Amino acid sequence: MKYSARTWPAVSLIWHKVAEQKFGQLRPGQRFLWQDKIWQKTSPLLASAEGEEEQRIVPRSARVALKNTTANTTTQTATDAVRRTLAQLQQESLKEMELLQLAPDQFQAIRKILS
Repeated sequence: MKYSARTWPAVSLIWHKVAEQKFGQLRPGQRFLWQDKIWQKTSPLLASAEGEEEQRIVPRSARVALKNTTANTTTQTATDAVRRTLAQLQQESLKEMELLQLAPDQFQAIRKILS
């Protein structure tokens, strides 16, 4: 699909030049913007335009724009923060349980649940 001057501003909101790379640095399967079309890398030197079956050789040095991945990075950062918080809560809970002086079997049962 080729983008006209009228639709290009909407596309440029999604595909940012900030995430620009050389074609050779992409992994097969990655989507990118090049020559006003959205492409998918199919092999080290080939790509197919969205909506077209024919593949085309793309120079490894061609500068391509990647889709903005800020949302994925933000989600991953939030996920990591939750995991760190839960691990810290688990450690603090185990320390507090030791202070309760529970019977060994009770302590092990609760510890198993928290692990």
